Amino acid sequence: MEKNEKHEQEILEEVANRIAEEEFDKEQEIHHFSSTYQSNKQNFLKKVSTKKSKTKFGLKRVLMIAIISIVLIPTTIYASKEIYQWIVTKNNYELNLSLYDNKKYNHDHFYKLKFDYIPIDMIEDGDSNKFSYKGNLDSGGISFVLWQLSGKDDFKELYTKDYKELTINHHPSIVIKKNMMNSGDIQFDTIVYLFFEKEGYVLQAYISNDVKESEWKKMLEKVSLGETNEKDATHYGILSKDLFKGKQPEKNYYLPKNSSNIHKIGDAVNTKVYDTQEVLFTVKSATVMDNIKLLDKNNFNSNSYEQLKDKQLIANDGELLPFNQKIIKKGDGIQTLDEVVGERKVKTKFVYLTVTIENKSKKTIKDLYFQNRLYLLEDSKKGLSVAKEEVDFTPYSGEVDYLDRHGEGKSFYKMPDIKPGEKRAIKLGYFVDSTQPSKMFLPVLYYDDIEKLDAKGLEWIDIGQ
Repeated sequence: MEKNEKHEQEILEEVANRIAEEEFDKEQEIHHFSSTYQSNKQNFLKKVSTKKSKTKFGLKRVLMIAIISIVLIPTTIYASKEIYQWIVTKNNYELNLSLYDNKKYNHDHFYKLKFDYIPIDMIEDGDSNKFSYKGNLDSGGISFVLWQLSGKDDFKELYTKDYKELTINHHPSIVIKKNMMNSGDIQFDTIVYLFFEKEGYVLQAYISNDVKESEWKKMLEKVSLGETNEKDATHYGILSKDLFKGKQPEKNYYLPKNSSNIHKIGDAVNTKVYDTQEVLFTVKSATVMDNIKLLDKNNFNSNSYEQLKDKQLIANDGELLPFNQKIIKKGDGIQTLDEVVGERKVKTKFVYLTVTIENKSKKTIKDLYFQNRLYLLEDSKKGLSVAKEEVDFTPYSGEVDYLDRHGEGKSFYKMPDIKPGEKRAIKLGYFVDSTQPSKMFLPVLYYDDIEKLDAKGLEWIDIGQ
């Protein structure tokens, strides 16, 4: 075997070992290999058994060799100056990128991302490395994540439709096209990995479909890493074994239907604001509306309102209009993709709430933000759980869509101060579609991430109509 071939084989085996170790390190999880893999594995084991070799293989070793034979037929090996190799393996819609680099990085310098070209009308959200168009600041655009390399690094992408190698401004890159059906028109369907060989970093770009290919390519051609000090350096991630494992099974959490944490419209719920100041929170009324002409337009969340106007779901006279909605069956991103399994006509609705907040403490409540999203919970044998149905579009935004007495700009959800003993009435609302009003639940002034529906201190009001 020639020296280069031997070196290449060593690299392949190294990557194979990493893939195999990952399979066996899933902590006793039941792993289901594909039927093709199982067939190839059996053929391989059959060959081993017929050689009558005196060498005894342990099961793990045999399977690792099998994986080398079966999986590591590299679809791509990118080499430059024999310093690194980027090996791409694709299993249906799962794409694994293994970057093998002989160079030892000291990482004794700090770097800041420099963008010498930003598409016109696109701005950065603070110093976040997320760029969006001025007319669509809350969605779409390009987001960048910087990863520091250790020399043996693996990335994973699911829902991969296709990929190709590019050299962008002398940086080897992998461009991945994904096939997903997310709710809404914006899809982050392009991922780019751009390797900064000299510095030892990979820049990962998430690109939405509202950015033209010519624009994101020009932006990536003009991006660089400039040396700086620790304070001004771009935040970076360090790859670990647990990253890029792909989509993990979702856990279902249930709320008992007879839970004492579920309240009715009209109930005064005793709770605390930011765990300190006691208040009484009451939903006085909930009304599902088909027309919003009598509501003050200035109180609407402009993103939600303008999106529905753009989709022609709000008529000039305020009437909320019907639309066709596609029902999506989600794939696992490995063996299956998302697919449309049905279509129905639904109507846009608006849920208008009147609530009161009574300050029972002896101090003025300041900096109160009312931004509790509406939750859609559905009934099951185990209790209430978050509704799982996926659709191509719904007016339900996950935000408070209407709020009177609100703040301005980024402080839209900020409420005026509430003095001790004062009872403040608030009008708020949410856009939904006609399949959702029966599932509506409102968490009461809860500001932690909601995962467990029966978490301590989490009170719900059933506002289903």
